[in-house]
Amino acid sequence: MKKRSMICIALCALMLILSLAGCKTDKPDGPSSTLESARSYLFEMYKNEPAVTPSDFRRVSVVRIGDNDYKVTWSADSDKVAITDDGKFASIDVDEKTPEEVKYKLTATLSDAEGNKTDLSFDYTIPAYAESGYAEFAAAENKAPVVVRGTVTGIIAKSKGNSSNGLYVEGVGGGYYVYNMSADPVADLGLAAGSTVSITGKKDTYNGTLEIIDATVEKTGDGEAVTPADYTEAFKNAKSLKDEALTGKQAALVTIKGVEITGEDAGSGYYKFKLGELESYIRISSSVCPLTKEDAEAFKKAHAEHLGWTADATGVVCVYDGAFYLTPVTKDAFEYKALGEKTAAEKIEFEKANLTVPEKVTKDGDIDLQTTGKSYTDVAISYASDNACAAVSGGKLTVKLPAAETKVKLTATFKCGTETATADYIVTVDAASAKEYTVTKVTTPETGKAYKFGLTQAKLEKDLWFSGEMSGNYFALEEKVEKGVDVFLEAQDGGYRMYFMKDGKKNYLDIYEYTAGKAGVRITDTPSAVYTFDAGSAVLIANVAGSDRYLGTYNTYSTISASATSYITGENAKNVGVTQFPAYLFTAVEKQ
Repeated sequence: MKKRSMICIALCALMLILSLAGCKTDKPDGPSSTLESARSYLFEMYKNEPAVTPSDFRRVSVVRIGDNDYKVTWSADSDKVAITDDGKFASIDVDEKTPEEVKYKLTATLSDAEGNKTDLSFDYTIPAYAESGYAEFAAAENKAPVVVRGTVTGIIAKSKGNSSNGLYVEGVGGGYYVYNMSADPVADLGLAAGSTVSITGKKDTYNGTLEIIDATVEKTGDGEAVTPADYTEAFKNAKSLKDEALTGKQAALVTIKGVEITGEDAGSGYYKFKLGELESYIRISSSVCPLTKEDAEAFKKAHAEHLGWTADATGVVCVYDGAFYLTPVTKDAFEYKALGEKTAAEKIEFEKANLTVPEKVTKDGDIDLQTTGKSYTDVAISYASDNACAAVSGGKLTVKLPAAETKVKLTATFKCGTETATADYIVTVDAASAKEYTVTKVTTPETGKAYKFGLTQAKLEKDLWFSGEMSGNYFALEEKVEKGVDVFLEAQDGGYRMYFMKDGKKNYLDIYEYTAGKAGVRITDTPSAVYTFDAGSAVLIANVAGSDRYLGTYNTYSTISASATSYITGENAKNVGVTQFPAYLFTAVEKQ
């Protein structure tokens, strides 16, 4: 039996600091009534936890009711369970490899400062150790205990710059994705591609993705790197990306040969490829992609330089909403072969599909336009504009902001040999503004006072302001101060809520738990988040889904999302203003 740190149940940390001042009871005041309140509180915390405990877990060692702390001492009636306590949490270390099922009682003894005590017990079971293959794992119910083994193909590790810890493991008949490990696969477990491992945890499903959660991972040896399975024919013959032939072996390492690099949606991390009638993508995600930041940038650069090329695509099989895609395990996930042969008309259609023009222009100046194809350079591109505020000359779009916002039609003409085609693009040209503002970051917020909510996106060299709208799943931003809505704080037990007015109603900027352990943002009239104002950083913080979260953006994004404060605190404080851009409250006063 080995001691391992397990994933902290999200509520535990919150409960440690939660104060229940003013908690009422039907019993008379005194030691027994307050101790019973603590007992009831502890019961509510853990009453819905799974009764089967295939791997180690933690429980709180202190419960706070009002201003009083109650010590919790945990004990078990089985020699298959060992317990250690650091004063805040008790680590419950179970024997994962017990050959027979073990039923045990976990008892919490609560005590107050006067020595009064009361007990609370939970009945749990350690399942008999039994390894399963991929088919049994895939068929298991969510939260069912699972024990699998395999060879590591991809590693997600905080020690190498990823935002979480996880693994992709090749098993018999399919693969396994180990989600959100507490142990670092590299720094703590010494794993590398080719390592063999045994995994004990619980099966779960997120938007079609099969996962192992609450996992204990044990290194069993050093092996050879896995050779990817050839998925070429399966992809060619599939009728859709939801075919079982593609999705039936999740997390398996595969190669699809001879694909065409068709385009990209870099903002969302989609790097597209096509073979036959189907188009899919390799996904770069900040949370579940094994690539380091440096390798991810190299991958993105290479993909952008090889549009139209044929390549072999390699990655682990992933599923979102039932549809197949790949996650890379190395920066060379695309092995580029050659630029594909196309007719003149096909070259034009390809370049039309991949041409980008600015959707919105907010300042005067010249913008370079693409005048030849990115991949097929024998495609010439010329432009015509229908409005003088955005005139075309010599491959440049020269913009002079008009008095009112204007929609400009930009017509691109593509020519290759004797073939010609056109495409129209709408460019929104912002209105000129004579207004100038003095903006000042708020260090002592007040309720009911109008503020702007914004940030400086240093990567884009722009100041951006919350517009009162959503952009997909994120808060939308505008470049002009006057286009930012006025936001207000209102007092709430424990802090504030933040809102803006629209059609005479309050609309709240909310951080919420959209699925277990994951936080998103929304505009709502029924908010759940309570913000506290951190005076040191001037950032609004809300504890959601078990973690402190702040609102802001990162890298080159221009929308506001919710991120863990760990990205801007401690050693990561150096990233504020460099790669992490928190949003702040500002006063904005028009200059006279």
